Amino acid sequence: MGHYSIQAAAQISGISDACIRAWEKRYNSITPARNESNHRLYSDEDIERLTLFNKLTNIGMRISQLSSLDTEELKKIYLSVTKEKFSDTELFTKKSAVTFYQSLYIIEESFNAKRFDVAYHELKKVFELNTPIDISLKLIPALDGLCQNWKEKKITDAAQIDAFERFIHIQASQRAHREKQNFRDIKSLSISLESNKNRIADSGLEMLLTAHRMDNCLFSNERSTDFLLVLINIMKPKFIFLVAEHKDPEVIRVIESLVDTTTKIIVFDQKLPLLKTKADTIENMKVFNSIFEIDKYLENSLQF
Repeated sequence: MGHYSIQAAAQISGISDACIRAWEKRYNSITPARNESNHRLYSDEDIERLTLFNKLTNIGMRISQLSSLDTEELKKIYLSVTKEKFSDTELFTKKSAVTFYQSLYIIEESFNAKRFDVAYHELKKVFELNTPIDISLKLIPALDGLCQNWKEKKITDAAQIDAFERFIHIQASQRAHREKQNFRDIKSLSISLESNKNRIADSGLEMLLTAHRMDNCLFSNERSTDFLLVLINIMKPKFIFLVAEHKDPEVIRVIESLVDTTTKIIVFDQKLPLLKTKADTIENMKVFNSIFEIDKYLENSLQF
């Protein structure tokens, strides 16, 4: 069961928070719970009622007529007036979006207040509630932004931020593992070549490949080219995804050792994509510098 602030309830239902308060006071239309600070907390059913109030008053019915009715009666009235059954699909989408941003706010505020237990609990929840594609394209980039902001402003010590990044990586790996249990075979290798391991970049790529139903083996800081070539020979993957940093000369060495394979090489370089110059001379290699570019590429049937 959700617990939404009045601002979130207003955003989801389409009724202003001032109107919600007025209807509560005048018509006792809804009775939200209260937290320890006496702030209103709205449940999923409260949100549903408010949404029905909004839809029915918009077609001319009066709140004074509706406020005493239970939710099922409101749904029956909606069906008889609109000839359409009330659907919670749109409502669920709105709640998911609001829940997502509320969770980010809770994580940020908890971390700033050094309530790390609350931040970690909220992080686990938001990883469970969102789809793999939303985790890779929305959640992980947002969390990366939070971590960068904490580092720049020195909100807390580096060890706490590092531990938080590790926890993000663990949550992403666990969610990806559960999602991939029904996958048939390994289609790609994901290898991090970062000199300073970028766990968030690894996590974003892992979740994106999971969202596109690409089972893969993930290796971090694996620089043994002999090992990689043997692995490619055995597994014959269609793709190798490399998380790279162009400033590291070892990255170029590893890539050059792989270009003679028939496997297609996708490089994820978050820095200035200087490797693109190199990619122009290698037929089976492409370089992207954002997770969104890789997503678009994968959507186009994984074709060069």
